[in-house]
Amino acid sequence: MPGAVGQGIAMQVYLEFEKQIADLDGKIRELQTLAEEDGGVDLSDDSERLRSKSETALIDIYRKLDAW
Repeated sequence: MPGAVGQGIAMQVYLEFEKQIADLDGKIRELQTLAEEDGGVDLSDDSERLRSKSETALIDIYRKLDAW
């Protein structure tokens, strides 16, 4: 179930070994919420840094996977 739908928002489902990515994605969503609530704060650099870190972690995790 790659994406479940709840209350009109797609929810990402993470596997156990993807916890680091789930944590980073959660922080990204928090920054986006803060930026939306307080339009005077520019958190785009922080958000982009975390997004890049999440993508790098995803690549690293999947690279280490094997066929069991």
